[in-house]
Amino acid sequence: MNCHHCHTVNEPHSRFCRQCGRSLRAAAVLTPKRLLRLGLPPVLVVGLLLAGLWSWVQVSAAQVMAEARSLETAGDFTRSREVLGHINTAWLRQSARNELEALTLRQEENLRYQQEVAQATTAMEKQQFEAARDRLLKIPATYSRYGEVTTLLGEAQSKIEAQLKSQVAAKEQEAQRAKEAKASAERSAKAAAEAQRHAQQAAQEAAVESAYNTLASYLDQLARLRDNFVTNALDTYLSALQRVQRYGFDAVVSANLGAALVASASTADDALNLMKRHPEVPESYLLAAGELGYAAIDVRESITAYLDSDLQTSGAKADSADAYLSSVNDFLSNYGR
Repeated sequence: MNCHHCHTVNEPHSRFCRQCGRSLRAAAVLTPKRLLRLGLPPVLVVGLLLAGLWSWVQVSAAQVMAEARSLETAGDFTRSREVLGHINTAWLRQSARNELEALTLRQEENLRYQQEVAQATTAMEKQQFEAARDRLLKIPATYSRYGEVTTLLGEAQSKIEAQLKSQVAAKEQEAQRAKEAKASAERSAKAAAEAQRHAQQAAQEAAVESAYNTLASYLDQLARLRDNFVTNALDTYLSALQRVQRYGFDAVVSANLGAALVASASTADDALNLMKRHPEVPESYLLAAGELGYAAIDVRESITAYLDSDLQTSGAKADSADAYLSSVNDFLSNYGR
């Protein structure tokens, strides 16, 4: 025996439905045999049965659709769709058919939207918040559990905004690091340029000092050559000439003249070597050394001419030596030598 309420199959002699617990006796009230026993015409009996069957179909369909709505409210769209599939639409009123079709379509949409929600939830778990938001935005407000969609949309949007803030913060930090790196590079470049400038300045100062020391050394050497020439050559030569006037030409005069010749030749060689060792000095320095060498040569030639009794040549050479030596003295006096 089938339950007229939930259609569950029960034992033939059962009094109550084993599924829903409703009485099964009401289902047997209007059986064909009972109607015939009442003495009603068969045609009327058939009509009553058909009317009862039609009414039962309408009531049963209404109950099933009510159960489907209840399942829909509970969010069990799959079960709701299955329950609706049990309704036989052949005996339904058009309005009931339309209602059934609309309810069935809604459950199918609910199932589709439920799948979208599930996929959106999965995307949220994978931190694919924009993809989840895009899925949720496709779900219309007609979805029976749209409140859940709204909640998920709020969460997704919050996560997206948090991600955007994090990205903005990361970019700001990156920009700050780039700015600091640029500033550091500029400081390093500035420090390197400053160090290079100091190094160049130090090199220039060292070069200037070296050049100064070179010139000072040159002047000192030239002054020593001048002093040695005056003492060992020129003064000795003059001393020999004075002795000749007092004592005549003797061995002392001869020795002094020989020493003056040697000192003059040595001074000329030393002056030439000084010029060769320092070609980088200014021309006036080289000229002074050359004049000292010429003075030494003239003194040597003056002595030689004196020994050859060529007093005129000897005197001229001595005067020339004095002129050269005077020029050298003027040059050295300009530098405190």
